[in-house]
Amino acid sequence: MADWADLIVVAPATANAVAKAAHGIADDLLSTLLLAHQKPVLWVPAMNVHMFENPITQKNLSLLKERGDHVLSPSEGMLACGYEGQGKYPPNPEVLQAIACYLEHSEDLRGKKVLVTAGGTSEAIDPMRTIGNRSSGKMGIALARALALRGAVVSLVYANIAVEVPYLVREAIKVSTAAEMYEAVIRLAPAMDWVIKCAAVSDYKPAITNSQKIKKGESLTLNLVPTVDILAELGRKKAPGQLLIGFAAETQDLLANAQKQTDRQEFGSDRSKSSG
Repeated sequence: MADWADLIVVAPATANAVAKAAHGIADDLLSTLLLAHQKPVLWVPAMNVHMFENPITQKNLSLLKERGDHVLSPSEGMLACGYEGQGKYPPNPEVLQAIACYLEHSEDLRGKKVLVTAGGTSEAIDPMRTIGNRSSGKMGIALARALALRGAVVSLVYANIAVEVPYLVREAIKVSTAAEMYEAVIRLAPAMDWVIKCAAVSDYKPAITNSQKIKKGESLTLNLVPTVDILAELGRKKAPGQLLIGFAAETQDLLANAQKQTDRQEFGSDRSKSSG
């Protein structure tokens, strides 16, 4: 078994199992198997919050990471012991995502600070109705998760999404409109090594937002005006050495239209990219 597995997953990983592996103790099947295994191990700690935060446990986990193992941080919440805090076993889909990542990649992005945007913004017509788009946010959320698993410190600005925000994301800011996303992104971007604009930002908004619900009846004509171009503004303000990546959603001529989008942006550097 030690030779066969490409990755051994210890889930849940107790403080005792972590301590044994860190110090080379092999007195049962699991600890013996781990000592003989020559490939990475994925640890998924789950324990009392004070046990997890104990300097000894943290030192043991650091030793395992120094040897090339991966540690999927526990989530926060109510624990089986009655305490509340970090130490909760993460959702199994997150564990499966980590397995898929670490079978192909290492934590090669440690030290990188990355801003990701995701989801579709919406603009109010009246208190009840909005103009939006069909974005699910799945791609941006998947990127945020993958970056965090590979060691990056991820900040996420998201609008309407159809999936959960990964618990590994360090900072997650919920917005609704293009203007709100602009404010959050422009504030965070200067400190980032990478900025990945994956959100589906509304291109237009109503020129006038009605303060009361528009009653159903005759046909309605809306006067739409452009929203702020966040990606273009990021290109103009881009810090030296910063990587800026934008996504252009298209329904036809994907590469050609994406190239036109790139040409329109004032990125000012070949370190910026736009993809269809």
